[in-house]
Amino acid sequence: MSWLSEIAHDQGKVTLFAAISGMIVGLTGASVALIIGWRQGTSSRLAAEAAKASAEASTTTAKASERTARAAGDRAIATMRLQWVQDLRKILSEYHSVLVSYESGDYREVSELGTHLDLMLNLDEPEQKALWEVADRMFRTKDKNERVLMDPELMAAGRLVLKREWQKIKLEQQGVSQ
Repeated sequence: MSWLSEIAHDQGKVTLFAAISGMIVGLTGASVALIIGWRQGTSSRLAAEAAKASAEASTTTAKASERTARAAGDRAIATMRLQWVQDLRKILSEYHSVLVSYESGDYREVSELGTHLDLMLNLDEPEQKALWEVADRMFRTKDKNERVLMDPELMAAGRLVLKREWQKIKLEQQGVSQ
């Protein structure tokens, strides 16, 4: 008789065999579940770390992109401001030239230049407001010799505006927002 048939005829041995078999199957199942759980936990931890690293990299990239965009915008503004400075210098030069030499026949030309100057200046900025006040006062002065005497004041006010704008341009070119 084989050992299985022997166990099968002896009820106590059957119970013991069933218990041992159940224990082996249970331990095997628990071991497999433990291994699977450990591997899933490790996979989840690694996935979480990868997601965190990806989010940090994305944030860093977004900040760098934002800085790059801001710097490009600052440079574009600096370019426009530089053109404004060049235009202001030209108009102020023409306005000055006509004001220190014009006679009554040149009124339209000096008036047009004065209007250009007025429209270019931001009267909320103190330096630009001071320039406009000198330029307007000079325009309203009828005597040519008196206008010539106002020349240093007009030039000083113009230089101050141009200097302030140049400082802004340098900062914008360096990417320093105003």
